[in-house]
Order: sequence, then structure tokens, then C-alpha cells
Amino acid sequence: CIRAQAVLNEMPEIADITYSLSNFFRYSISTKSDFATLNDEINVINNYMKIQQYRFRNRFLLNVNLPDSWDSIMDAVLPKLTLQPIVENSIVHAFTDIAGQGIITIEAVSTKKHINIRISDNGKGMDSSTLQKLNQSLNQEYHVSPASGKKSTGIALWNVNRRLKLVFGETYGLHVSSTPSLGTDVEIHIPYLSIQSDDFSLSGGNAHA
Repeated sequence: CIRAQAVLNEMPEIADITYSLSNFFRYSISTKSDFATLNDEINVINNYMKIQQYRFRNRFLLNVNLPDSWDSIMDAVLPKLTLQPIVENSIVHAFTDIAGQGIITIEAVSTKKHINIRISDNGKGMDSSTLQKLNQSLNQEYHVSPASGKKSTGIALWNVNRRLKLVFGETYGLHVSSTPSLGTDVEIHIPYLSIQSDDFSLSGGNAHA
């Protein structure tokens, strides 16, 4: 209704952001399945970033670099809302006290059996000690803040990592690398399984490589 009213009043910017917001809400609260395709995840990131760009007046730029093999991996299955919390983590934490435009880049590389998805930012990065604690905390059975007494930057990443391991197995999940003043990379390692794959069961909620 809001979008329609914006169109009638010739307010295309409001119409566009309302459309992105409604798509994001619809995807987030849908209970049809706990899983989504990689294409679905990229689409929801595009909607999410439109919202953030409107909110922060284009302070952030999203680059999505898809491989030539995209058509063959776009139906790969992963837990729903795997990518969005990582992108949100960058917006919330990576660009504080940083001047200039924040750039978030998503890249995907595939082999016959696996897909690696890298989400990078050009934010403030982390020192080696903080990075080591973060990677160690990701593999704990229960979340432990890597920075005691400070606002935690790890719970969203821990949650995503834990879900990936529960679905695909302990050999899959996240790894973070970072350089102070240059930025942070979060790499997602998953098996290549499509919804039609014999190794993937939506009903049971389990996937086996």
C-alpha cells in the first residue's frame, strides 16, 4: 500500500525502497523452509543493501562478482540468511570511525564439489590478536565473546558458522582474515549441493557431502 501510494504521488525513490523493504521482510519471516538457494541469498543482499544505501545516503557500495559458472551454482543450497548477517556485521562494525565510502564485495568460486564465498570489506580491520580470538571463538560449541568487556563482533558470525557445521558437517563453515586499516574477509566454505541433489534432504533438514 505504501509503495502504491508513492507511485501515485510520483515518488519513485520511496516506491523503490519500500519494495526492497517488503521483499526483505518477506524473505526473513517466511517459514516455508530453513534453506535457500545461493541465488536467493544474493537477491536478499541486494535488497538489504538498497535499504542501507537509502538509510546512509549511499555511504556503502556493494560489488557482487559472480563467476562464469554462476548459472551452474546459483541453485546451490545453504541455510537461509547465511550471507546477510555477515554483510550486516561489516556495516555495523567495520566502518565505525572510518571516513570515506565503505565497499563490500561478494565473490564466489566453485569446484566440482565445493563453493567458497568471500565477503570482503575495506573497513578498519582487526589486529592479529583480536583476529585469532575471533576465529577461535567461531569453533566453540557455545558462543564466547572474543573481546571481554567490549561490544562483541562475533555472535552473528558464530551463529552462521554453527548453522553451517550442523547442516553440512564440521569440515565446513567460516574463516575470517583481516588486516588493520585495510579490511576484513569472511570466507564461507560449503559443499555444492542443489535442492535436487540426492545428498540433500529438505524434509530432514540435513545435508551430507
